[in-house]
Amino acid sequence: MKNIAIIAMVILMSSIFFAGCSSEEMPTPEPIRADINSDGSTEFVYLEVDESRVVDYLYCWNLTARKGYGESHLSEPIVLMSFDYKPEDIRIEDYNGDGVNDVVYLMIDKTTTDKDNHYVWHLMVAYGAQNYRFANPQIIATFESRPVSA
Repeated sequence: MKNIAIIAMVILMSSIFFAGCSSEEMPTPEPIRADINSDGSTEFVYLEVDESRVVDYLYCWNLTARKGYGESHLSEPIVLMSFDYKPEDIRIEDYNGDGVNDVVYLMIDKTTTDKDNHYVWHLMVAYGAQNYRFANPQIIATFESRPVSA
């Protein structure tokens, strides 16, 4: 429970936000530097719109990584995870203490509403593994409204 409180606090205080998107405007990726596959090298990780998939008339999203190879050389994009809705406040850190970075984020749940008929939000974690693979995301906390920074 302590880890959940710490992660929720870090996410709420985080200044890493990704721009919104409409069908007319595509966001500029805002990369996070992280060692996604625990090989000792830094990857650039960012959200990008997946124009090939649409849910509820909105584009879907991919969390994408590119490995750096010296000055101005990046690998081809590697899709780490796909989302039907834009995840918020993404953090890449070792949540469970196993030495491998995990992906922690907030996600709106458009299938569940609270007593006032508002969508709920989940704090999610996808545990990392080698070779750019992640376990299926798990809900670690649920909120009746989107958490905001104090």
